Amino acid sequence: MARFLMRCVFTFFAEDAGLLPANAFQDALDRWRKDPRLFVRGLESLWDAMNTGGLWGPLPILHFNGGLFSEYVALDLGTQDIDLLFQAARFDWAEVDPSIFGTLLESALDSRERHRLGAHYTPRAYVERLLRPALEEPLRQDWDLAQAEALSHLSEFPTEAEKAEARTVLHRFQHDLAHLRILDPACGSGNFLAAAYDTLKRLEGEVQRRLQDMGETEQALALEGQVVTPKQFMGIEVKPWAAAIADMVLWIGHLQWHRRLHPGHTPPEPVLQAYGNIACRDAVLTWTDTRETGRTHWDGVTTKPHSVTGREVPDESAQLPILEYLNSRPATWPEADFIVGNPPFIGNKRMRDALGDGYAEALRAAYPAVPDSVDFVLYWWHKAAEAVKAGHTRRFGLITTNSLTQTFNRRVISHHMSGKPPLKLLWAIPDHPWTDDGAAVRIAMSVGGLEGQPWLGRVIEERSADTPEAEAEAVKVESRSVETIHDDLSAGANVASAVALKANGSLVNRGMTLVGKGFLLDAVAYQRLGKPAIGVPILSGRDLTDEPRGLRVLDAFGLTENELRMSHPTAYQHLFETVRPERMQNNRPSYREKWWVFAEPRGLFRPAARGLARLIFSPRTAKHRAFSFIPAGTLADSEVILIASEDAFHLGVLSSRVHLAWATAAGSTLEDRPRYNNSRCFDPFPFPDATESQRVRIRDLAERLDAHRKAAQARGVTITGMYNLLAKLRAGESFTPKDREQHEAAQTEILRQIHDELDAEVAGAYGWPIDLPEAEILERLVTLNRERAAEEARGLVRWLRPEYQARAAGAALELETPRLVPEPEPGVLTGAPTPEIKPVPWPTERRAQLQVLRDLLLSCARLWSLEDLAKVFKSRGRYRDSIQAHLGVLEDLGLVDRLDTPEGLRWSRPTAAVV
Repeated sequence: MARFLMRCVFTFFAEDAGLLPANAFQDALDRWRKDPRLFVRGLESLWDAMNTGGLWGPLPILHFNGGLFSEYVALDLGTQDIDLLFQAARFDWAEVDPSIFGTLLESALDSRERHRLGAHYTPRAYVERLLRPALEEPLRQDWDLAQAEALSHLSEFPTEAEKAEARTVLHRFQHDLAHLRILDPACGSGNFLAAAYDTLKRLEGEVQRRLQDMGETEQALALEGQVVTPKQFMGIEVKPWAAAIADMVLWIGHLQWHRRLHPGHTPPEPVLQAYGNIACRDAVLTWTDTRETGRTHWDGVTTKPHSVTGREVPDESAQLPILEYLNSRPATWPEADFIVGNPPFIGNKRMRDALGDGYAEALRAAYPAVPDSVDFVLYWWHKAAEAVKAGHTRRFGLITTNSLTQTFNRRVISHHMSGKPPLKLLWAIPDHPWTDDGAAVRIAMSVGGLEGQPWLGRVIEERSADTPEAEAEAVKVESRSVETIHDDLSAGANVASAVALKANGSLVNRGMTLVGKGFLLDAVAYQRLGKPAIGVPILSGRDLTDEPRGLRVLDAFGLTENELRMSHPTAYQHLFETVRPERMQNNRPSYREKWWVFAEPRGLFRPAARGLARLIFSPRTAKHRAFSFIPAGTLADSEVILIASEDAFHLGVLSSRVHLAWATAAGSTLEDRPRYNNSRCFDPFPFPDATESQRVRIRDLAERLDAHRKAAQARGVTITGMYNLLAKLRAGESFTPKDREQHEAAQTEILRQIHDELDAEVAGAYGWPIDLPEAEILERLVTLNRERAAEEARGLVRWLRPEYQARAAGAALELETPRLVPEPEPGVLTGAPTPEIKPVPWPTERRAQLQVLRDLLLSCARLWSLEDLAKVFKSRGRYRDSIQAHLGVLEDLGLVDRLDTPEGLRWSRPTAAVV
């Protein structure tokens, strides 16, 4: 069906683009809908003629070939379906947007298959946003240099010889453009390749217009090997029909450009070429064969009603074989100058279910340098980074989920950024919207290379719309030039470089991972089972932020199956009937063997909570970060962060502006909500070395904060609700009547005052001013983390709970009072000083001279005099004259700015650069 529709769509296009006789296909469809018996033979004869060229009846048909019509079987359609084709043919397909084929790709995959493959259609606006820094900007920099070099050959009244020299420079650039290779290693229906093709053709058009201005003939412009063609655009796609769509998309784009540039001229035959540049295969793994291992797993879909409870449980008879991939190894990619694309969105925990146990195991074994814990997309990122570092690829640009910034995934980025040669992140948006079947998903975009000025983007506007394309076009992004983009896609303070501190160790963990809905009991089920002693309260992240559900959980940690059966028979039977069927189909042996215990019962964390009257809970993912005291004996699920401390000093510091700034920068996001990762947000966070009086004041404010919020919750206000009101109050926004009612119940003004006092006390405990900008808070915390790590290496550890942690670590308590870090002097910048520039040789070639001069001016925001610039280089002869002449050329092209100052002429990078 897919290939049939592709041939139909291309035939619509060919007719309207003048590649078939006018109205030939439309008139034929009109005849066939009246007599469907003629449809199959008539359409197959047309496509056969398009395959070989010749006559279709009396009508001459061009030779198309290219593989699209080598198979020309037509479906046997009825009158109604043929009429639909006729109605479609009446539209003008000559300038069809290739992005419609992405819609065709998504609609051809059912929802489950699409999620299994992580397949996504990428809106054109997002494609172009990534292509600008990944492909267009470096090529435009080359084009700017080529123009500058060409102009430098021309005098005020250029001779023919000078024009010929200038044309030679432009021809060289045109030749390079026509021999670039672009690869999308997860090309889907070809949206990235089609947009990249348009980018190169637009640039090619600029080159040809400039050559015409210098006397070039049109015939010379179209020399073979000097124009951009689909052959330069390579793709890898695992789905055969999607690969075929990508190939067709490229050719439609190529023929559209031919029609615009050469109106009235028929393209050379065959119209389509079978370049074989879209490979249908796996992009990251190759193997010679597979064989069954004798093991099987549940298919993940088929269920049956339980014989006793009637609930749907996994059908153990629905098994799939687990395969072994023989001679598996990394797939090879063709060499490419640029790599772009949107690889599959499959998280690490879904890889086995989505791709199969055998594939996941073979993939991880084939890439020993890639941690097993990373998401599927990181294998593409790793291969693209390797291609850049090997010198085969200039830049790559990939769309990933925003989990790219999470700790495990970051290890791949950090590995390449710290390698030799070090990879550079040149452009990134760490948090960008995406729509997937109506669900809000967040993505990241990143561009890597070895050279260039980094730019960091952020979304400043987004709104919903009726279509994915309209929604994508509504997203607005602003970018800023930065010194460095870190491996967590941030700039400024390198929060990702902070290391875990022993002082915070063994005190934090996520809540329990259950894996089995039967563990949870509502009030009715708890009563029905006779209020079992192992049924304890449990909270989720939503219970903390919104209305609590009042659930309990059957916690059999520490009991053997026989002990559970003997001491809690009712609970045992309930778990046997509701949890065991699901757990016995789980891939992990430990989950099957101890089916009556939570999948992750946090056995190593439980000793830290022993003996405490209360713990600190915080939702793992929430719009507003709040830490609360919860009575001991209450459990939490895996979407809650647990901190084993009953000290209100710790609650106060965690609730302060200082820690919230750190948590936001160090954590990640889920959809559009901040996510607290305990290994990045808590473990490296340096608590203040407060005096006892400061600790007392912070404890008092923290107790007041916790009590105030609990009282507001008792009056019907949720945590989310009260902090939404606090955000409005701080922003000076008007309250609605409902807001005012909630404001009175939440006593939001008192909440604001408590937070302000707490922020001031915590800042004072650090010895910092209360009004520090967030960026400086982060800089100071990173510095303090580094100092604390150095102290700990010397044996000085500032334990948060010394009575538990030091004993657990087997370490003696260190009681010496450490030296406080001196404050920077007023007015002194804490950033790294500008390095002294050492003179470098002035290049001998004109193009290299222009490039090094332009790059120097773009490298920093300062004003340069001619003498300043001359000091950067060393050379014999009159190289200062060359610098001045080149500055004039660069200025004419808008690549540098010239300013008249009281001190004389100065040059700088453009102030109105588009990013």
